[in-house]
Amino acid sequence: MLTPTQGQGRVEYKYLTPYAKSIELACLWDEMLPKDPYYQKQGGPYPVSSVYYDTQGYDFYHEKVEGEYFHRKARLRTYGTSPFRGPCFFEIKYKLHDDGYKKRVPMAAQHHAAGLLPLGWQMHLHDGTTRQILGPQPLYPVCHVAYERRAYFLHCSSGEVVRLNIDSHMQLRFEAGRHDQADVLFPHKQAIIEVKAPGRGWWPELAAILTMISEPRTTFSKYISALNVLYSHNLMEGPP
Repeated sequence: MLTPTQGQGRVEYKYLTPYAKSIELACLWDEMLPKDPYYQKQGGPYPVSSVYYDTQGYDFYHEKVEGEYFHRKARLRTYGTSPFRGPCFFEIKYKLHDDGYKKRVPMAAQHHAAGLLPLGWQMHLHDGTTRQILGPQPLYPVCHVAYERRAYFLHCSSGEVVRLNIDSHMQLRFEAGRHDQADVLFPHKQAIIEVKAPGRGWWPELAAILTMISEPRTTFSKYISALNVLYSHNLMEGPP
């Protein structure tokens, strides 16, 4: 029986905003909020790369698209300008209703991105909790998404800490050496703002931030959107 204690619980809110507005918000938040250490060190937005994994039947994709109360996603995440050539993290995110949980497993990169994408490369997971969340079947790399991130911390007077991410220039990356397909940007001229709170609640500081964003919430998913872009780019309706 899967329990919420098998991961870090949090509540996420997402907002799509015009890219120009996201830059305005970043300029404000750069002055008023503590920065994520990596963002602070880089002195600007830092590169993030994720190779998403799914089962052969695209179980994780369909759970999300069909609105299942329990849905999962799995990705190999790395940071920096040379993706997948250094420390990586295999990350599992899953939701029970609207409550999200995350498990992160450090991994040493054995392959660069191009070596991860061929469908024949499988990932077999030996950790018991991981198998319980994702199931016993092998996972296959499905798509590679890269983007730039600005990240902040919002410290509430009640003691809670909320994380704020501004992700922009999202692109679906194709395998290195393929000259017939160029990387595809999505969504067009927009950025995604992620608000990650430690639980449900109302905090005046967070309310002020949401007023600045002033956009409706969205269920935008980088994985789902990238996979839809991939299939439409290849003139296909979508995963089976």
